[in-house]
Amino acid sequence: MLSERRIAGVERRLELALEQLRDLQVYAIGVRQGVGHVWGYGDGPGPPGPGSGLSDLFIAYTWAQSQKDLDSNTKFLGETVGYGYNGAHPYLNWSGDDTGTGGTEWVRVLLNKSWLDGQWSDHVQVTGGADWYTPSHGSGPAVMTIATEDVTTGAVHVLFTLDINPGQEITGSTSTAATIDITFVDGVMGVTLE
Repeated sequence: MLSERRIAGVERRLELALEQLRDLQVYAIGVRQGVGHVWGYGDGPGPPGPGSGLSDLFIAYTWAQSQKDLDSNTKFLGETVGYGYNGAHPYLNWSGDDTGTGGTEWVRVLLNKSWLDGQWSDHVQVTGGADWYTPSHGSGPAVMTIATEDVTTGAVHVLFTLDINPGQEITGSTSTAATIDITFVDGVMGVTLE
């Protein structure tokens, strides 16, 4: 179980990462813990778009001030972004390689746009993970935060806060810490972890 102080720190880092992503007012934020938790919401039947119930996914990888250079990898629709991978993807916005201590790398998965573009219908998966860049001597646990952001209001809902145990790498992260299943059926979005 995460301490209240640690949860507050993760929430603050997530807020800062979202502010870097775009000038955003965070309207709602909360914490849900636990693997296998189902989170679903929506405003009824209808295609994605403003007010549809299909939000974008936001994943943040954070690490302690005592550690340096965690490299993340996030895969969606067969393509991966992160250090050592192609940084360009039409549906993944990656923050870039943070080589500092106590840092954050984040990815915004454009679920709404990819659905509207016909890239998936009612189910899609996103995987995420991280490894320490060995020459920087980082080690130990890190935190992976998975949230949704309403494409209309900007409201953020933290769904999962996971302690992860990254491995070591020198050419790009290959570890998978979470497989995220997204469903969108009858205007209701569901998010589960495998």
